[in-house]
Amino acid sequence: MRFSYGVEARLVFTKDPKYAYYYNDSYDLYEKLEPMFGHNIAEDAMCWSEMAIVGMYYEHDEFTIEMVEV
Repeated sequence: MRFSYGVEARLVFTKDPKYAYYYNDSYDLYEKLEPMFGHNIAEDAMCWSEMAIVGMYYEHDEFTIEMVEV
């Protein structure tokens, strides 16, 4: 699902916080996370991002996702 215009999911991995990945579609976020963490975690993060609003955080041991306005 594509996010609202100007809203993106900012993905940062805990082991390398210098780099952030920005996604404007929940399925693209899923595609990034699934090979590393498996279907269940990637699907949970994807579903969360579809319902989240700007400023909300999703925290996992290995990564965080923040919904941001760009």
